[in-house]
Amino acid sequence: MSRLVIGALPFLGAVLAQASRDTPQRPGHCLADLPGTIQWATRNATSRLVDDSSGPDPDSWAPWTQQPACLQSQHNHKSRFCTFSDAGYGSYGISLITSPEVAAASADMLQDPYMSSIPAHDIDPVLLGGREPSPPYEIVDIPGKGKGVVATRPIKRYEVFMGDYAAMVIHASFPGSVQQIDGYGMLHLAADQLREPEALLGLGRSSPGYKSDIVEDIMRTNSFQMMVAGQPHMAMFPEISRLNHACNPSAFMRFSESSSAATVIAFRDIEPGEEITISYARLGMSHQERQTLLTDWGFKCTCDMCTAHPSVVAASDNRRAKITQLKTDILDYLDRGKVHGAVKMIREVIDVMEKENLRPLMTEQYETLARIQWALGAKEKGVKYARKSIQLLTDHGFMDPRDFDENLMGLLYSFEG
Repeated sequence: MSRLVIGALPFLGAVLAQASRDTPQRPGHCLADLPGTIQWATRNATSRLVDDSSGPDPDSWAPWTQQPACLQSQHNHKSRFCTFSDAGYGSYGISLITSPEVAAASADMLQDPYMSSIPAHDIDPVLLGGREPSPPYEIVDIPGKGKGVVATRPIKRYEVFMGDYAAMVIHASFPGSVQQIDGYGMLHLAADQLREPEALLGLGRSSPGYKSDIVEDIMRTNSFQMMVAGQPHMAMFPEISRLNHACNPSAFMRFSESSSAATVIAFRDIEPGEEITISYARLGMSHQERQTLLTDWGFKCTCDMCTAHPSVVAASDNRRAKITQLKTDILDYLDRGKVHGAVKMIREVIDVMEKENLRPLMTEQYETLARIQWALGAKEKGVKYARKSIQLLTDHGFMDPRDFDENLMGLLYSFEG
């Protein structure tokens, strides 16, 4: 990339990196290469450490409602994993299986009375656009899929229509760090200490049967990856977990940056009676990449995109491969000063992304166009494309709508650097 024309994309670079991480993904069987999500509840990093040695007095292990139980890591004698539960938090209570250090850094979140007192589907009246008597969806039986979520009224594009709290959050290193039987015991203890254990225990499983531990199977099948105090964890959201996968989904999920809450936003208009879906895979993957990933979760994707005629699937894969190649070519053109050729290819990338319904990935392309036009002296065009970039980030929940003008000015200011 030409540093003279484009610089290093200093303003949106961090936002886009965060955006790519903030697309939640299912961990399945493999916990390697966690993309990371948001950092929640790290404001009170100086909270005192609590573990199973804290004593029987409830004040000694506050804000948790049960005394922590701990297990030593088999691989690191200095590392311990403990259960930390608050039965009064959110919609179901919350249980964490993590280190005392992470729990201490996260405890401040649990002391927010606002986050602890409202129904899940009304997590944030500002984000959700006002409270409704009931959510605009229902959980029903879906043939061949078990449970699923269906809209009960029209849901507009980019409307935030669902909110949920994590019921259980487990450190990604926990499963491989303790004896299996001990790990199962701690999982069951964490589930039993919820205010509503059935919210978790009633969810679908990918490996039912006597050989499979129910809580482990439920967590493996239904959890999402997220970062807590800078460390990878698996989080289970009981209501959001009812949303089935589609490679061309109608909605997407966003984590809160200050709590264990998450919301779901419509990618497009959703009609009453239509099943609402999210993608368990990152955007832009090929058909084979998606199928391989989803196989790790014990199912073969049968969404419209994957069951289309082979020629349709191949055409989609070709477009996605073209995006990858064009992005490489754009960098090469900019390095060689072929700015106008790069602009032409950027516009082609945007067109192909539109056909593939990959709008969230267009933000970087619009920012690059804005920087090029600004550097060429076409300031009005630069502002136009900068607005498009900020608008996409705002629409997809990566920026607060109330900060639009401030974010736009920040991006334009970065062009002068």
